[in-house]
Amino acid sequence: MYISVCGKDGDMRAYCKDRNFKGRNFKDRCYKDRHFKDRYSKEGYGKYIRVLYVSIAVLAVITGSAGCKAESGGNPSVQVGNVGQEPPAMKLSDILSSTMNEFEVTSGNYQWNYPGGDGMTGAVACGSHPLFEAKDKETLKLPRYNGQNTVSYAVSFTIQPDRLTVYEYSIEDMEGTDASPLSSAVYEDALMPEFKVSRVYELVAEWDEEHLEENGCFGTASYVIVTE
Repeated sequence: MYISVCGKDGDMRAYCKDRNFKGRNFKDRCYKDRHFKDRYSKEGYGKYIRVLYVSIAVLAVITGSAGCKAESGGNPSVQVGNVGQEPPAMKLSDILSSTMNEFEVTSGNYQWNYPGGDGMTGAVACGSHPLFEAKDKETLKLPRYNGQNTVSYAVSFTIQPDRLTVYEYSIEDMEGTDASPLSSAVYEDALMPEFKVSRVYELVAEWDEEHLEENGCFGTASYVIVTE
């Protein structure tokens, strides 16, 4: 069974996931090859945020250990509500905030597969191009720490993806579909990208089918963030 939730016919802004999710191979630019910069001129800062991220990641694993395999009355074949029927929301946590401020984003473009009936059910949602979707998004207000131009956020999901690809666009390109990303980066272990002000970011999360047994679902989802 396959469910499609797409834009209206003739809507040229409808986002083609085959164009977006395929053909972008950045596997050689993994997070493990990147290095933290001493942006705050404080020795040990990189170690601090790594340790803090591990704590956040452990908490995400504990709260989302059920994955898409929600149970009801002890029967693992019964799904509860919409659990697993669409990609999980993405949460961004300001790791330097004393209150660990969170910002939640849901996906408007995705290809998702989850248990349904006697087998798997596939769902497709194809909304607008990220630069069109951005104009209706609540903005993420970045704090200014010691006058720095970038802020690191820990990204978490109830079901942790296998990788997260981040595409950075200029906010001046909003509502344009021909703009190329200013930069891109792939995160496979610690999901902790850096954000700049006045940018549009598309974050593409991927859950591999090879981990279906442990996650209970698989697919690809796009999340859009606008910063100020």
